Amino acid sequence: MFYMRHTVRGNPPRRSKRSNGFNGADFNVSGFSLIELLVVVAILAILAAIAIPLFLNQKAKARQAQVQTDTHNLMVEMTTQYPDAPAVAIPDTGATLAAKLTGWKKTNGYFYVYPNCTVETSATSLSPGNYVLRGQSAPGGTLNWDDVWLYDSKTQQWFLNDATRYNNVHTVCNPTQPRANL
Repeated sequence: MFYMRHTVRGNPPRRSKRSNGFNGADFNVSGFSLIELLVVVAILAILAAIAIPLFLNQKAKARQAQVQTDTHNLMVEMTTQYPDAPAVAIPDTGATLAAKLTGWKKTNGYFYVYPNCTVETSATSLSPGNYVLRGQSAPGGTLNWDDVWLYDSKTQQWFLNDATRYNNVHTVCNPTQPRANL
């Protein structure tokens, strides 16, 4: 009836054509709805939240491995310079010791040698002939306290982030036997 009523008045029936406002084009253009785009963005955000911490953790592990490698190379250099070290006290300290240790190359970080010392040294007795090596990473030139490696030549053990042993070495050994800053 609707059709007839308009025809009777003389107005032809017009079919409403949906347009998107640009030259009367149809809405038959394929595309994504807003909901679909939001779902994709949410999935990408979840994946990024999982991947970024894992990536940062790998960078920290790589820094720790590099510092340990450099500290190991320093240990080899100490063994080369002082082959009689366990039996004889290391005669050099401070800058003299640092000047002798030129056969190794560090990549990035801070390295120290504490001569005639162990991680268990007490204030009353030093440990002649032994030494402690300390290596720390320095990403971007800033000292990183999360990557402190200690190597004890007496026990031949590695210690990572051991604050008690570090404080013992730094407060007991350094004043009596100046460390070599490398």
